[in-house]
Amino acid sequence: MPNTNPQLLSSVKNALRLLKLFTVKTPEKRLTELADELSLSKSTTSRLLSTLLSEGFVFQDPITHKYRLGQRIASLYHVIVTTYWDLSQAASPIIQRLARETSEALRVAVLEENEIAYIQNHYRPYPVERTA
Repeated sequence: MPNTNPQLLSSVKNALRLLKLFTVKTPEKRLTELADELSLSKSTTSRLLSTLLSEGFVFQDPITHKYRLGQRIASLYHVIVTTYWDLSQAASPIIQRLARETSEALRVAVLEENEIAYIQNHYRPYPVERTA
């Protein structure tokens, strides 16, 4: 889908698309994999990676040459967690009460567009019994 909004920078959008390619299932990727998944040339993908590497958003293993998310991502995550701390604290008494009353696992989440970020978890005090 072509970029029709003149306010959007395609290079920034591509860099963010690149970051989203790293998952729990595939935390490390090679340049070629990333370029193929982005449908970009290796040279363009390499420049994106070089920029992200210089800012700490990705890390390249010196032995395998694979890329993975960098420490700067964790720093940003800390900012998000801190931002929602007040909401988590406000929800805590309600979650504790509901947990006592229902003995169920509970989560507090923030919805932003189509993404959910869990800011608090309360697990069951006992495992779920399975029936055969």
